[in-house]
Amino acid sequence: MPNESKYNITGYSLPQNRTPQPTVIRLSGKKDPVIPGFYSGYSCYLQLLIITRSNRNNTNCANRKKALWLKFLFGYFVGITLATALIIMTWLLQCYLRGTLMETNKGIMLGSSLPDFGLPDIDGNLVLSDHLLGASAILVTFICNHSSYVKHIREVLVKLIREFQQYGIKAVGINSNDIEISPEDRPDRMKEDALTFGYTFPYLFDATQLVAKKFKVNCTPDFLVYSKEGILTYHGQMDDSRPGNGMPVTGKDLRNALQATLKGEKILTIYPSSGENIIWKKNDEFMNFKSI
Repeated sequence: MPNESKYNITGYSLPQNRTPQPTVIRLSGKKDPVIPGFYSGYSCYLQLLIITRSNRNNTNCANRKKALWLKFLFGYFVGITLATALIIMTWLLQCYLRGTLMETNKGIMLGSSLPDFGLPDIDGNLVLSDHLLGASAILVTFICNHSSYVKHIREVLVKLIREFQQYGIKAVGINSNDIEISPEDRPDRMKEDALTFGYTFPYLFDATQLVAKKFKVNCTPDFLVYSKEGILTYHGQMDDSRPGNGMPVTGKDLRNALQATLKGEKILTIYPSSGENIIWKKNDEFMNFKSI
């Protein structure tokens, strides 16, 4: 018997003095399914290793090696592509679930201009959107009296607005709820809340709900920050705290948005606000459908 040295690779034995035959490597007892991906690429790598060690000068081996290299590269290219696509899809799903897409709340787009409006405050004075322009930054909040979400953040919101008013920002609060369905949100009750909690900003009543539709908001509370030129830089939440989730109310997200806007910096991460739906008028079938 001739002395044959063998190369043992994953169950494949090749005598040194024999011409290698094209063989499909069996992994885990199954033929290589020749599917694009990492499994196929790894199988090709094993076959390349066998052929390279067996006979480097054989023409058939060279052709086989070339074919295997092409398959190997294709398999790993497709595998990496699929893995990258999976990572991106996972990230997009997380963004969708948490609402981190830059078109926040499926509403008004970042970079859009401050909509024109004119609304009465709790004393009957008309407040125009033009009155806000020229401030170092503009904060538009959609709030109301009855919402548990608004009540949850109200005191910290008032303090935060008072803090940033020292830097020249202007803020307004807008209540767009239908007072026939929610009498707690009537203008006289709005005045009581403003006095009780020390609002230092105009609290406006949007009786027609046209302003809420212009801003494309659907819930209270909701927060929009504009630059001094009236360009939207932020539309999202005040912070991560919600009634019952045990997290403290800090105003972190809104604070960061105001600071970035004052500095002229871009806001990279935005989470949408969540709360109770704006109470649309009964005859407004389209808006009621959107709020479901």
